[in-house]
Amino acid sequence: MKKSMGVVEVYEDFFTGTQAEDLIKAAEAIDKADIKFGFEDATIGKGHKGGEIRSNLLMHLSQIAQYPEEGRIYREALKNDTVKYIHDIKNITDMLSQKLQKYVIDYTKRYEFPILFDEGFQLLKYGNGQQYKGHSDYAPHIPRYLSALILLNPQDYEGGGTYFHHFEEMVKPESPALVLFPSNYAYTHQAMPVVKGTKYAIVTWLGHPMELKEMPPMYQG
Repeated sequence: MKKSMGVVEVYEDFFTGTQAEDLIKAAEAIDKADIKFGFEDATIGKGHKGGEIRSNLLMHLSQIAQYPEEGRIYREALKNDTVKYIHDIKNITDMLSQKLQKYVIDYTKRYEFPILFDEGFQLLKYGNGQQYKGHSDYAPHIPRYLSALILLNPQDYEGGGTYFHHFEEMVKPESPALVLFPSNYAYTHQAMPVVKGTKYAIVTWLGHPMELKEMPPMYQG
């Protein structure tokens, strides 16, 4: 089912609760396994800690899924009998990519703008009190046009909604859902603090490749 708020579109039941649960279980298993692919503190931009703005954890799902079999971490996972978790993540991200593609194609056709790349999937984890304060996803050196937020378990936690400041609207579906919205400043949004439980969500951003040589000198270093 699709719900719209301007050009913020919410697709409930994007996938089943079982699929969402399988992904969460696989990610937590990787975090507990000694294969160097666990959750880490989320940052703001490249190399900048979250500080007072962002307090959640993240896991680079696409990095895990695309890790080469000849790589050291993959070989360690084979020795430790934990390579199954890498395969689980790959299978789930492949499924997500296929499902997301259809919705993105429909969205970009409807609003008439092109998408030429995506940044891969990140899994976000928010515990009690954790949040990401108001921000937009676009920056001059990061030409994102469209943000995709996949809420895995919104029924399992209190608080933690996604609040769009300029619309004074909160998004908090009752089942796993996909949320698509423009990445620009008009869609400044906030991941509200989780009050109880643990929130899991997947994000990716879509737009144009970065052409650093076309950027002002400050972005070319």
